Amino acid sequence: MKKLHELLSVEPDLRTEAQKVGDEVRETLADPKRVIGMIRTFHPIVDDEDPEPDERVEMSTTVIGEISRYNLAMGKFIDSTISKEMTNTEASTSLEIGGKAIDLPATALLNLENRLAEIRKVYASVPVLDPTEIWRYEDDLEVYVSDIRKTFKTRKVPKTHVAYDATTEHPAQVQVYHEDVRVAERETVLYSGALTVARKRELLKRIDDLSKTIKQARQRANDIEVIQIDIADLIFDAINRE
Repeated sequence: MKKLHELLSVEPDLRTEAQKVGDEVRETLADPKRVIGMIRTFHPIVDDEDPEPDERVEMSTTVIGEISRYNLAMGKFIDSTISKEMTNTEASTSLEIGGKAIDLPATALLNLENRLAEIRKVYASVPVLDPTEIWRYEDDLEVYVSDIRKTFKTRKVPKTHVAYDATTEHPAQVQVYHEDVRVAERETVLYSGALTVARKRELLKRIDDLSKTIKQARQRANDIEVIQIDIADLIFDAINRE
């Protein structure tokens, strides 16, 4: 079993790493463009139109990927601090998370309240899908894909119009004008690693419900002997379950 001094020696580093990753994830997810990809293909529809290369923009990351990275860093910090708190006091109560009951000291419950406040900030920064697009979820890609958006490339083609027909005294008067003619079609497809508005709202509600449960449990705390415990997985499983 890990000693208390071992927990104390690594806790500052775990706190720093969790805060660093949390800041990085919030900064990354603050820019919705980082979870958007795009493929644009070019299809000439006249024989003499020069081809254009396809355009592809890869997604920098996804919400799920960034949240997983944050969950890992914050999870290590949570488990370390909770284990430390359980060696410092015997005041505890039973806390139920996701249908599983676990005994925690009052100080650990207070610690969890603070961690959930930090967790909520990260989840609140999650970008949502652009409501102006129609999206469908692709299971194979694990991202959302938009409907195909079509645009056309045009070329001005000279045309003539006879304003006045020729007579014995005057030649015909012909006017030249230009008409836009479609010469190619572009198809654009967007890819998004964002979440739906409903999914983000659901995740935030679960965090708020957990926070309320923990606050109530802290008030019921009683004494208990210190044990080594892992709780971070339960926290994030309860938040992230489908």
